[in-house]
Amino acid sequence: MSHNRRFHYSLPTNIAFGPGVISELSPLLKKQRESVGRVLVVTMNGIPASENVIRVIADAGFEYTLFEDVEPNPSTTTVEKAASAARESNCDLVVAVGGGSAMDTAKAAALVATNGGKAWDYTVEVQNGLVEPEKKVHPIIAVPTTAGTGAEVTQNSVLTNPETQQKSPIRSLAICPQYAFVDPELTVTMPKNVTVATGFDAFTHAFEKVVGPDSFPYIDAIAIDAMTTVVDNLEPAATEPQNIEARSALHWAGTQGGLSVLAESWESALHVFSLPLSGVAGIPHGETLALTMPVVLRKLTEIRPERVALLSGVFSNDGGPVKRASVTAKCAYVEKQMLDWLNRLGLSLRLADYGLSETDIDKLVAGVNFNRLNASWEREVNRDEVKSLYAELI
Repeated sequence: MSHNRRFHYSLPTNIAFGPGVISELSPLLKKQRESVGRVLVVTMNGIPASENVIRVIADAGFEYTLFEDVEPNPSTTTVEKAASAARESNCDLVVAVGGGSAMDTAKAAALVATNGGKAWDYTVEVQNGLVEPEKKVHPIIAVPTTAGTGAEVTQNSVLTNPETQQKSPIRSLAICPQYAFVDPELTVTMPKNVTVATGFDAFTHAFEKVVGPDSFPYIDAIAIDAMTTVVDNLEPAATEPQNIEARSALHWAGTQGGLSVLAESWESALHVFSLPLSGVAGIPHGETLALTMPVVLRKLTEIRPERVALLSGVFSNDGGPVKRASVTAKCAYVEKQMLDWLNRLGLSLRLADYGLSETDIDKLVAGVNFNRLNASWEREVNRDEVKSLYAELI
């Protein structure tokens, strides 16, 4: 493991973590009473924690505007509606309550509300890198109610363009929340399928950095711990909703996944392959990652076998035969354990289960960002290769 490489990392978010930590939101808001006027609350219909957070905001003496039209895989249209709501009601603080969709909508809306323009114009499909907005973005407070996206600490806001069916992130340190209240008690109401999908999402954020081209020991330590924690706790959390120990472990792993994403480096291409599945077919994000994991993992064993071999410890704590095995054997072990785990979690591994067929492959390929893919795999990847990988998943 080499330390002889450049490395950039910034942590703009103040994190409050632990069961019941949401109680600290009220005193924080009261301290900002003189500098903040009206609050925009961004959430999704049916989030149990939203009412409690709104009550805290009102009790702290703030007027608020409620925007609860967030949908899964949030669209640029939704972001622009939220930004308009912030401008029209003179909001200057944004509070996001919910999962990744709510937080991504809130972050993008805070940017668009002060800087104007169309949300899609800020994504990497147009900007191809970190965005540095001309005007200050409204401050953001994130209250995650799912354990997986890590959006409460990241510089990303992933959006869907309804016109082109593409899905792409905005990347800007300016949209990192100032505060994140990561309270595991808020996750106990998650349905089993949401717990599984978001938990796997947490795993993949860490996975991307460990097997990406720009690994660094500091991120390896965070990411490997996060992946191990997800593997050890996702099934208990899904089957025992009130298991606060498993919920806490999983929630922290999700935040660690987000902290891994903060490293300014390329990924493994797992998200590159998965994003078109949401854009074209509206498949939930965590499920798209499970669908594409088998083929991406296989390609990564060809590209960076030594990095994939590191994951053997994530699935085995025995310190015995696996630890002493060759790189090739470790890679084979990781691939088998990954498939077994996905099957136990009940995550689908076939695109046909979502109504997709070979006739949809060209649409999926059209949604792939080849600049990101080439950088992730450190070579030119042609469209035929991508088509063949998607075809394996039908």
